[in-house]
Amino acid sequence: MSRSRSAAWVLLTVVSVWMAEASFRYVTGNPAAFDGLFRAKYIAHLGVVWSHGVSATLALAIGPWQFWSAFRPRWRGLHRVMGVLYMACMLVGGTSAVLMGLDAHGGVPSKIGFVVMGIGWMVTAALAWRSVRRKDILAHRQWMTRNFALTFGAVMLRLYLYGLQQVGFAFNDVYPFVTWGAWVPNLVLAECWIRSTIPTRTRALRPAYPATGPSYAPGALQPGAGVGSAGSVPGPAPLAG
Repeated sequence: MSRSRSAAWVLLTVVSVWMAEASFRYVTGNPAAFDGLFRAKYIAHLGVVWSHGVSATLALAIGPWQFWSAFRPRWRGLHRVMGVLYMACMLVGGTSAVLMGLDAHGGVPSKIGFVVMGIGWMVTAALAWRSVRRKDILAHRQWMTRNFALTFGAVMLRLYLYGLQQVGFAFNDVYPFVTWGAWVPNLVLAECWIRSTIPTRTRALRPAYPATGPSYAPGALQPGAGVGSAGSVPGPAPLAG
């Protein structure tokens, strides 16, 4: 992993874990401490709120570690266990996100924004799960990148709301826009990240040997070469998983 990618991963992990811990304490704390604008609605649907809050914050805390390149090969079993737990969080968190979105503050734009985000959360998780079950690791990595971009929308939602209010915008004026802005740009950035850092299938399957000249299978012997001689063609190095 390059220094720039390592720095990006560290920043992503620190922010995600910090926001997950703060959100977990808020949603599982005293309901009387909920924001006044949402308090009555949250208390009336406390089971859904807790289901969403706990599962979403757990997914936010787990997600970054699944992208750590040194973690997967060293602790493959733990990576799989955490992956299963993450997928369970997607099912619970996505379902509760849709239910909460149907009654979201901010009118129709906010309702649609949250519902579409919740559905996208579950769909990308399902496609990532299907890919890994088919042992298509390349597609799995791509779908998980898109999925966590949606998960990270919880962070961006709060940062946008806080920042915009600090510069003078009213909460009710910006909330419908932030319900879309919290995750749509994330998906765009995720797509750019996929195209620039995760090999596409075409690049991954590109032959390691030039097309010109005599064609020999990797590991085969050239004419006149003995076993172990300088004329043998070595096989390609194995691709990283």
